[in-house]
Order: sequence, then structure tokens, then C-alpha cells
Amino acid sequence: MRPPRVATVVLLCGAVAGALFLARVLMLLRQLWHPGAETRDLVRVSLVAVVLLAMEAVLLASLRLSPARRAGVALATVSTVGVLYAAELGLELAEPGTAKLREKLARLAELRRQGREPSPGVEPVRFVWAHEPGSPSWVTIDGAPVLPLGGISRRTTLDCKEAGDWLVFETDEHGFHNPAGAWSTPALELAFLGDSFVHGSCVPSEANMVEQVRRRHPATLNLGTAGGGPLIMLAQLREYLPALRPRTVLWCHFSGNDLLDLRREAEHPLLKRYLEAAFTQGLAGRQDALDRALSDYAQHTLLTALARRARRRLELEPVLLMRDLRRAAGLALADPYRLRPTEPEYALFTRVLTEARRTVESWGGRLVFVYLPGWSEPPRQLGEAEYLRVKADVSRRTRALVRELGLPLVDVEQAFAADADPSSLYACRGCHYGPRGYALAADAVLAALDGGAF
Repeated sequence: MRPPRVATVVLLCGAVAGALFLARVLMLLRQLWHPGAETRDLVRVSLVAVVLLAMEAVLLASLRLSPARRAGVALATVSTVGVLYAAELGLELAEPGTAKLREKLARLAELRRQGREPSPGVEPVRFVWAHEPGSPSWVTIDGAPVLPLGGISRRTTLDCKEAGDWLVFETDEHGFHNPAGAWSTPALELAFLGDSFVHGSCVPSEANMVEQVRRRHPATLNLGTAGGGPLIMLAQLREYLPALRPRTVLWCHFSGNDLLDLRREAEHPLLKRYLEAAFTQGLAGRQDALDRALSDYAQHTLLTALARRARRRLELEPVLLMRDLRRAAGLALADPYRLRPTEPEYALFTRVLTEARRTVESWGGRLVFVYLPGWSEPPRQLGEAEYLRVKADVSRRTRALVRELGLPLVDVEQAFAADADPSSLYACRGCHYGPRGYALAADAVLAALDGGAF
């Protein structure tokens, strides 16, 4: 192929790639073009669209230049794209995810050498929507499908690592994050339901929110599990708490993703049956069978998947799309309406809370709604300002829904917002709370419990 033709192909390829990105930016601009949308997002996305249009015009106009000038523009284009892809590869190879997975596998092996038979953590969400490729949606016990709602009991568990060292703890008799004897407390006062922020992910056990509440209220049980959304929480309540009859059940709602989790949970055939008032799997009395099934799952499905993901592989699609580089430059395209529930989803959430309250009140207990905040910072990506506006709308709607149901509300988000340095409450950007954040959350809960707020 002669040089002029090569230059033409290069310029055409550049124009096509630019046109595809331009089309995606215009789609985002169309999403944002409605009353109430964030003006700053409209302006930023419009400016990016104008710049891309100008680049397209230059590339297409270059096709009419003389062969020598066309070759010069093509060479400049190839050089620019080469530099951008080199930067993208550098960012991709610096990603710590696979290194952390390899470290986790090494720590598991070390624990095995110590004779501790460790678990990598088997949470209910792994059977609901966070599937490994080819993994099941339940385990089978006595020929019937069963959805586990706790972990492997009395097992050393290697959880996660963010700012400090790995969290290693011993699960209780139903696979949750409690000290020995928590289930045999004569008169259970408090029971917490929630996701990883209630479980206490990525900090030492003594630093998590529930453990700090337990210091003042020893008769406290933690049913938090990573990834647990509203339907999983309702199911755990139904399976494990009626026999214990805690005086207060704290329903801890994580604003970052609980309603999105509910959207996924509603598709699981066993999980959605917990909306039926009498449905139960009888899990509390089947722990031995659950342990065998979950141990088999961890050994043959979960650990195999972790080993596969820990092997360094360069994923072609993210690199071709320059996702890391665009994110670093603030050009990642946020989906501003991903978090916004539909009216049927709000209705489902109301139904879940209503059923949870009915169940707790059936033994004379009370259900308390605890609103937990997620990471928040000034918007950086295209469409992110609108996403934060929608998130604020969802927050207001959620609080209004809780008030309409007559549930006591503990608003931890207000405590975080009043802190002089809210970002320091998290282990890292976009991560779980750090020790100070968990302490502040515990203080907010204790202030409501002990201050007569409800």
C-alpha cells in the first residue's frame, strides 16, 4: 500500500474512532437535556462535543490535502494516539487489583500452613447477582435448592484489605461476624442488618461500627454481610431473628447502592419469596449441611475463580476504549440515572420495609432505620454532577418514605457532613469507612439509642 493510501486509512480510522466517542457524548448530552438537569454538566458535555466535532472536521478536511501534508497529519495522529495508548497501558498495568488478589491467595495459603483451614469469605450476594462465571444461584441440599444467607460457621475468614492490613476473623456459629457466644445471649437487645459497612469490612474487628456499639450494649448481634441489599436483609431477619426476639432491629441502609442491589435481588427466584409472609428456608437449623455445601462451593468455585482472576491478563476492551486514561482526565462518561429507582422499585422497597416491620413487631420488637452515607466528593467526570443531583433526590425520597412508614430514623449522613474533614472518614477514595468513620457512625447510633430519640 502506497504512503498516501496509508495516510488516508489512518485518517479515516481516526475519524471513525472519534465519531464513535462523539456519538456516546451526544447520547449523554441528550440524557441531560431536560428540566432540572445540572447546568455545569450540560456546559461541560457540550464543550467536549464541540471539541470532538472540531477534531472530526480537521481529520476529514485533511483527506483533501496534498499527499505530503496528508501524510504529515496522519503521522501526527499516529504519534498522538501512540502516546495516549502508552499512558493507558501504564495505568492498566499499575492497577492494584490483581496484585491484591495474588496477595490474598498467598495469605490464604499461609493460614493453611498454620492449620487454620481459612475461607475467602462466602457471602449470600455471590449466589444472587455477583456471580463468578458458571457459578450457581444456590446450593443443593438433599436434592433441593437452598439460598445461603450466612457464611461458613466457626471458620477463619480472610476478608478484605484497604488502608491497613487484611481483616482476619473467626465466624460465629452461623457464619456471621460476631464474637463467640453472641447467639446465646439470654435477652438479645440489638440486632444489626446491612451490607459490608455493617459487617465491618476492611478494618480490625474491634474498630467496626457494631463492635463499638456492643461495648455499651453487650447483647448485640451483627448480621451484616458484604453486598447485602434490602431483600437479603429481609431474608436474614426472617431466618435468624424471630427465635431470638431482639428488642430493637437496626436496618442499616447504605445510600451508595442498596436500591441498586434491590433491583438485582428482585430477579432471584428464592430471594423474592421472602416477600411472602410465611416463607422460610429453615436455615438456622441446617448449619451443618450449609457448611458442607458452602465449603464445597468455596473450594471448587470461589477459590478457582480467584486464582483465575489473580493471573495477570490484559483486558483488550478497556484498553481500546482508554477507560483508565479517560477517567484520569475526567472524561469518563457517568451514567447519571443509574441509581434512580423507578416507581415500581420504590414500591418494592416500601413493601420490603413494611414486611420487615411487621415481622419485628410480631414479637414486640421495633424496627429502626439507619441511613449510612457513601463516599462523596465534587464531580469530576462528565455527567457526574447530574448523578450527584439524582443521588440527592433519591436520598430525600428515601427519607420521606421512611417517615411515611413511621420508622425511627438515625441519620449517620448528617454526622458525616458535620465533620471537618469528611474524606478522612473513609479508608481511601470510594472505599469503606476507616476506623474514624466507623467510630463516628457508632457514636451516631449510640446517641440515638441512649438519647431517647425513639
